[in-house]
Amino acid sequence: MTSPNPRPKTMTLSPVWLIARRELAGLFASRAAWWTGAAYLFLTGLLFNAMALGPGARPSSVVLESFFTLASGLTLLAVPLLSFRLIAEERQTGSWVLLETAPVTPRQILWGKFLSVQGFHGLLLGLTAYLPALVFLHGRVAPGHLLAGYLGLGLLAAALTGVSLAASALGRGLLTAGVFAALGAGGWLVLWLAAPVSAPPLNTALAHLALYQQHFPPFARGQVWLKDLWFYGAGAVLGVEWAAVVLRQQREKR
Repeated sequence: MTSPNPRPKTMTLSPVWLIARRELAGLFASRAAWWTGAAYLFLTGLLFNAMALGPGARPSSVVLESFFTLASGLTLLAVPLLSFRLIAEERQTGSWVLLETAPVTPRQILWGKFLSVQGFHGLLLGLTAYLPALVFLHGRVAPGHLLAGYLGLGLLAAALTGVSLAASALGRGLLTAGVFAALGAGGWLVLWLAAPVSAPPLNTALAHLALYQQHFPPFARGQVWLKDLWFYGAGAVLGVEWAAVVLRQQREKR
């Protein structure tokens, strides 16, 4: 028998989405995030006009490939700057205690912070869309090329966010977290330099494990391969889950 006046159902957000919304609002209120975003957009436009367009006529596909390559380089710099502060800065200001004592797990905290960085970076990518639009006005642009390039930038940002969150969890202050983030992202990036001087099969493994050299250029050319989707996705998940283990161990020691 049902009640004649059933209570209306209420929509509740999961802790991950609540934290993501809180963190995204914090990024929009952060002067450092605004400066990082402004520099990202300014340099993307400047380098696009100086290098991607370049002298002389070039095929639209080549211009788009140059654009995504330039944007990926700036993503390599911007995303760690946005991410490494997310835990270390809260520890420094004392607000981390509020999150630790809230009824949420370290994993939920980290995935919420992860999503906030993806949202902020996604907004920055959206604001660069006028640059490929300029190519569209003066040439032919394949929509698949655009989608693949922006997908690659998003996946690259996700992997970098995972590494930077792990660095932020390890660092006790902003300086140490920044150093760990630079070492983690930079070390992952330059693994390909060690490949030519290593013996088989280590050289092949190092080349495949490097962050950029074999995995992002296909996206810039408009190609999407399952192995590259898996690589960046796995990097993001492993980084966030490692950070969750670090935070859980730190909590248990107290």
